[in-house]
Amino acid sequence: MPCFILFLGFLLHTHRLPDHDVTWFAWGAREWLNGAVIGRDVTDPNFPLAYLLYLPAIFLSHFIPFTQALYVYPLLLTAFIIFIAWDDVPSSARLPIFSMLAFFVGLNWPREFAQREELVMLLVFPYVLPVERRGWRAIVTGVLAGIGFAVKPFFLIPWLLLEIKRKPFRSEQLALMATGAIYAVSLLVFFPVFTFHQLPITSQVYSAFNNKFSNFIRDGLAPTLISIAFFLCALKIKNKLITAFSIAAIGFNIVALIQMKFYIYQFLATYGFIMVGATAMICLGKKYCKILGCIFLVLAYAPQIKFNRLWYKHYDENLYQQPLFLKKLQDEGAHSFAAIDVHPYPVFPTVIYAREQGINFVGSASSYWYLPAAAKGSALATQMSQQQLLNDLRKKPDVIIVDTDWRRHTHVSRSFNGLALLLQDPLIAQEWAHYVPDGAILKMVFYKRLPDKP
Repeated sequence: MPCFILFLGFLLHTHRLPDHDVTWFAWGAREWLNGAVIGRDVTDPNFPLAYLLYLPAIFLSHFIPFTQALYVYPLLLTAFIIFIAWDDVPSSARLPIFSMLAFFVGLNWPREFAQREELVMLLVFPYVLPVERRGWRAIVTGVLAGIGFAVKPFFLIPWLLLEIKRKPFRSEQLALMATGAIYAVSLLVFFPVFTFHQLPITSQVYSAFNNKFSNFIRDGLAPTLISIAFFLCALKIKNKLITAFSIAAIGFNIVALIQMKFYIYQFLATYGFIMVGATAMICLGKKYCKILGCIFLVLAYAPQIKFNRLWYKHYDENLYQQPLFLKKLQDEGAHSFAAIDVHPYPVFPTVIYAREQGINFVGSASSYWYLPAAAKGSALATQMSQQQLLNDLRKKPDVIIVDTDWRRHTHVSRSFNGLALLLQDPLIAQEWAHYVPDGAILKMVFYKRLPDKP
């Protein structure tokens, strides 16, 4: 049954555009394999593991199309996790719990499919189960969890919560800590540009990202209240498996709140652990537990109906827009392009399809993510945004796409003009003189580079 559900997930996703965040990190992983330096050639507020998480998809892309690899990777990972964790769940609950896990990954959040939080939930899932393992399964469980909990420093919170009252120095715990230690050392040895250059800058401007309280009301309040209620009920039921799922749910919810952006994908692991935990309630508890489990399933699934409905409503629009951007680049005869924007879409996933046509993206980031801080008066963010554009311009892209909707990803002033701010730099203004407007698609204005004078 879980494998059948995953197959249905494959059928659902094969016809759709991959998520812009997912394609950005997968693109970055491929660039890194080709010699790009994370923190210089590929830049983002996230740690390098956010890219490395998608290396299996890059491996798969040698055998199937790149976008297909992005769909298949999470589904194969889910199947592998089910195989690893199968014996760690009571036999009476295995089929329902793992079917729910397959449903959550394969069918439940199509817009956020293959996001980092979803992959992290899968990687740590066997470790969450309150079972002491031995042998190779303990090592594999610990290594997978070590990778998952290390994707963001915040993810150490649910790990620490899970360790409360658990036996220390278990085999899987030692494997987890060894994996984390190796990654920490690798940040110093293999990613020094990110660790010593980009990370200090990011820490100074990160708080200027989209952290409007209304986003919490819209996207964060429901999972927060549901996870708290689920945790309190789990304490009352006193079942180790249900309690473990509730701790993981509330731990990842704390992580989402601490990041202060309140994007819905940051609550994926919270929703996922609530749904598998509620399934465990139905299978393992008494009659009142079964009723509670059904209530929590409904509560956890209801917000997802709203977001999935919005996704299906706007999906056709995105599906038909993306080829327009690709065709525009082809009509311009572009061999390279860059973008000035504050949101990855539509440049990503257009980048993936453009590469297949011999059109290379020469930017270093999915968006100009310093600009929100620059809009709020940060001199450092302004300097970094201008330096980012100057680096792009020096590569002489044939086309530059400028997204004039500066509030797409932010809550900056309506009067803010990111391009005007960037052009205040005289070196940028000098390079920009080589570009002229050449049409637009929606709020995306295309600038074409003039031929160099002999």
